Amino acid sequence: MRQLQFWIAILLVGGSTLLAANDVDVSHLELSMTTAGNTLSFQKNYADNNIEINVFDANNNLIESGDQVSEGTALNLMVTVKSGKYQLKSFQVSWVEDGTPKSEELTITAADDLYGSYLKHWTMKPYDTTITLDFEESNPDTPRDLILTIEPSANGLIELFDYDGVTPIASGSSVKDGSVITVKATPDKGYKVSLLRIGDDFYSKDALRPDAETGVVTKFKTVKASMVISALFEEYKPNNVDITVISPDIATGMLIISSDGENLTPTNGVLSIEKGKQITIMAIPMDQYAVTHIKVGSTEYTEGHGLTIGDEGIATMQLEVTESTTISVLFDKKQQVEKVPITIAPCDNGSLEVLQGERLLSSGDQVDKGSRITVKAIPNEDGYETISVTIGDKVYEGDALVPNAFGIVAIEDIIITEPTTISALFRRSAVDTYKVTYTFPSEVADHITVKANGEPYLSGTDIAAGTDIVFTYTQGDSKWCVDSWIVDGNAVAETKDKALFILTVEKDTEVGVAIYNGTQSITQESISIRLIDHGATLVVNGLAMDTPIWICDTIGRTLLVSKSHCIDISIIPRGVYIVRAGDIAVKVVK
Repeated sequence: MRQLQFWIAILLVGGSTLLAANDVDVSHLELSMTTAGNTLSFQKNYADNNIEINVFDANNNLIESGDQVSEGTALNLMVTVKSGKYQLKSFQVSWVEDGTPKSEELTITAADDLYGSYLKHWTMKPYDTTITLDFEESNPDTPRDLILTIEPSANGLIELFDYDGVTPIASGSSVKDGSVITVKATPDKGYKVSLLRIGDDFYSKDALRPDAETGVVTKFKTVKASMVISALFEEYKPNNVDITVISPDIATGMLIISSDGENLTPTNGVLSIEKGKQITIMAIPMDQYAVTHIKVGSTEYTEGHGLTIGDEGIATMQLEVTESTTISVLFDKKQQVEKVPITIAPCDNGSLEVLQGERLLSSGDQVDKGSRITVKAIPNEDGYETISVTIGDKVYEGDALVPNAFGIVAIEDIIITEPTTISALFRRSAVDTYKVTYTFPSEVADHITVKANGEPYLSGTDIAAGTDIVFTYTQGDSKWCVDSWIVDGNAVAETKDKALFILTVEKDTEVGVAIYNGTQSITQESISIRLIDHGATLVVNGLAMDTPIWICDTIGRTLLVSKSHCIDISIIPRGVYIVRAGDIAVKVVK
């Protein structure tokens, strides 16, 4: 192997002169550069273009030959060796300071080798400076030497061995490209490996598999570049308890134990779990089987008593591990429940709904024998009523049928013990029905509820004569108040300022409501001032006749004076005004 010497001279003087590297013998290549005005000069490619130099500043901006570089600039020198022909052996910086020659050799470590590229850092000095790189020509067919560096770690020891795990490799030693090494991280007593770095690969504690007794982590690695090996060790206090898991017959079901969303696999039937850890126990029955109980130690957990069983029969429970114990599950064969069909006969002038809980059944559906169902008979809305409902061999009619406000009859808690047919008869109702329609201003529409017989009543729906319809206004944070309720265009006197109105249905009726801005109604003793008609009219009550009323703007200018106590202010723009009446002055917002 021949030694090749390459010198890069970086001189912070003036002017710029470069000697061509390829004009000299490659065995002794000298690159001489002179600079002035903080100009940096260098050759990018040399040694038959097998070696490339790039210079960057601290922000990774590329510096070209001829660029100005200030004193004190941090430089990153990247030397790339191509095709494996050369290998960087040393890096030396020399300069003359106050007439005294000085130099510094920067050691080439694993951290400098980035897959054939070498990175070193240097800060520009206020002196003529020369950087010398020493390369070595190698046989391309011979694997290159790669440096392994161990970074010392507190609370543990890192060791390198050959593939056999016996032959040691010292930190700073070189190995051939493609070699397989053994990395061994040994924690001190009371510690464990939490992170292991091998070159560019980082292994967290979740990816490590330490020896159960010693805590030693062993990794094998193929070396493709020089690399640094380091580790972090964290304090560890063993505090585990053993859980013996008794697995059930797979034909009956499965027992699964998990923690932090990860299923735990017993070793020889035993789980070693950190004391105080929360675990989830899940029992999954096979077809024709059901969970009877989960047993922890001597305690049996059943449904409703520490055990939750879902729709699919899967049982789950949570357990905080505080001591070594045994976990098992008991599956029993399900008792076969007989199914019976439900037949729903078609109806004229109405329909039937059959529910098992919240499940809506269709004709032909089967239910478990002994199930409870609810039957709803729903007459058509155009004046029909339910005459009878037949469920199996039992007929419901007369007083057994109690319709709600909409004429719907519900028969509940019917126990099905055999195949059952359900039917109903409907006829036109003899009771007069009417339509009550209602419309409300948009400002209060969302605050008004309308109910009949305790159920919401939809505007325009037929409703039996004599039925009370309740209109309720809930003001909440609304500024609007009820002035009066309107029936067929006329205000109902007794409803003034009342939020509740009850209408007894006697004919087709239209209902509305008059409102006023309650936040703008201010009362002082017997005098009140308020806005109505969406702010178009100002009403003053409690003043003697012919008492003048002034409307002014906020700076005191009079806009209007009137002795009428019902004043049209529609021409006044929206805004804030002062109303003076009698002895009071009130701010009004229109």
